[in-house]
Parts: sequence; structure tokens; C-alpha cells
Amino acid sequence: KEADAMAMKEKEAMMAKEPQTAEQMEMMKKEEAMKAESMMKKDGEVMKKDGEVMMKKQPGMYVPYSADKLALAKDNKVVIFFHAGWCPTCRALDAEITSKGVKEGYVILKADYDTSKELKAKYGVTSQHTLVQVNTSGASLGKWTGGDLAGIYAKAK
Repeated sequence: KEADAMAMKEKEAMMAKEPQTAEQMEMMKKEEAMKAESMMKKDGEVMKKDGEVMMKKQPGMYVPYSADKLALAKDNKVVIFFHAGWCPTCRALDAEITSKGVKEGYVILKADYDTSKELKAKYGVTSQHTLVQVNTSGASLGKWTGGDLAGIYAKAK
């Protein structure tokens, strides 16, 4: 009985809130639309606030290199890390990135130093543990050897 009484009260409350005329219905629709538009809504790759469309922040990523990942360099915060499994400093940076994660908005693409011959030639990489900041077309914006995660953030602004 108690559950039935609560259900009845909820139904009565809903009916009291329901518009009775077409004008009231239209007003409610407009109010709902305004509320939805004024609050931030995540919708795929965009957020909407007060009718303005903004790009959603890119979460930090550490993924194997592939040319299609260069499209993630919208804000020029993509760095190719030329990693060699036999290199102690490469392993240390790899472990740091893996344990700490990558800061929002940054993408680190891990390229195998030993097998990425064309990629090394393109960027003039001659030693392992080289980092190359790139833009969406893959053009180099900067290159350095060695460092840690904090150094990547400092150099790839």
C-alpha cells in the first residue's frame, strides 16, 4: 500500500507539472532547450556552452607511432619518441611515461629506433632517445635528445 501511495503521489506531482495548454508546452520546450544549451554537453569531439561550439580537450596519450596519429597534433603537442629496447635511458623514459601517464592535451608517439629507418631519415634522427615535436602535417617543430617527461612538457608547448 505504501508503495502504491508513493507512486500515486509521484504521478500527481508529474501531472501538476505537465503543461495544460499548447502555449505552456511551447514554453517548457524552450526552457529545456535553454538549459541544455547553457550547460556543457560532451558530444563526440565538441562541447557546447551557451551555443558556442568548442573543441573537447584531448586526453593525454602514449601510443605506438603511426602516420594517422599526426592528426592529433592540432595544438602542436605531439612528440615522437624514438625508443630502443636496449637503451637504458629510453627504458627509463618509457617507464616514467607508463607509470605517470601523459598530461591532457599531449600525445607521445613511440617509434622503434631500430626499425623506423624512413622515419629516422625524415627527421634526421641519429641516436636513440631522440624526441621530435611535430605538427599535423608531420613537419618537425623541434628536436632534442634525452630528457624526462617534465622536459617533454617544457619543450613541447
